[in-house]
Amino acid sequence: MHYSSPQPSNFVNNGKGFVVNKLDFDALFDVSSPIFALDHFLMSEPTFPPHPHAGFSAVTYVLPSSNNSILNRDSHGHEAIVRPGDLAWTLAGRGVKHEEVPLQRGVNVEGIQLFVKLSPENESMPAEGFAVKREQMPIVNVQNSIIRVLTGTYRDTSSALSLPEPFNYLHITSQKEDTLSIPLSAQSGGLVYVLEGQATLNPQMALEDTKDRSTLEKNGVQAFNAKEDTALELRLSAGAQVLVLHGQHHGLPLYSSGPFAMYSKQRLTEAKAANAVGKMGNLLPYQ
Repeated sequence: MHYSSPQPSNFVNNGKGFVVNKLDFDALFDVSSPIFALDHFLMSEPTFPPHPHAGFSAVTYVLPSSNNSILNRDSHGHEAIVRPGDLAWTLAGRGVKHEEVPLQRGVNVEGIQLFVKLSPENESMPAEGFAVKREQMPIVNVQNSIIRVLTGTYRDTSSALSLPEPFNYLHITSQKEDTLSIPLSAQSGGLVYVLEGQATLNPQMALEDTKDRSTLEKNGVQAFNAKEDTALELRLSAGAQVLVLHGQHHGLPLYSSGPFAMYSKQRLTEAKAANAVGKMGNLLPYQ
């Protein structure tokens, strides 16, 4: 197992009605691949007009405790109301225009948005949209914790959502202090993000060996990857809420420009050109 340095909370105002925990993925992506962005946000007003994406998936999880919902829509006709506890997965592929707005203006919707890089084989596939409702997500009771499986698999339990590329998205809530083991497949990478309480990664490490042993506080993040089949060991404080997110670690340099992210300069140039001539569709701002 390899770990990044932990990052603490860094919430900032980023436009009218939008507050976000800004994380430094220049320091994380080598380890966290395929994840190259995570925004923990509070949004009360339409903040970003319709905009293009290409080469990755934009994944929005409205936290179960949120006071509002999101309208998620794109230029290929996918549209969903993402209510508290629901998840929307916009696979941009070769390109799509996308917009998300709070369903009720003036009321904060709290959520997590991920950018998950598609593999070189799939980064130019046709765009698709997926959604899964809270009540469709399986729940696993493990020791003193509850694990909600948003996407992917936890041991023998799988999400109802079928994705072109495997990605495990777990929301873990501890009822008492607990120690958990999360299976990881070879060549996987991802993040641990703390919503509430504390999480200690690799708690079995000797106290004096702090290189691979970190305690994350609320809204802290740490990346990990595994070259072989192994497990991520976590110790959670009582009442902790933690997201564990992981998929295939690509180990490739990323070429990005604004809303486009590819694994080759040529494909990045092609995506920008496709957007310039309208090949990613048209989407007017939601009224």
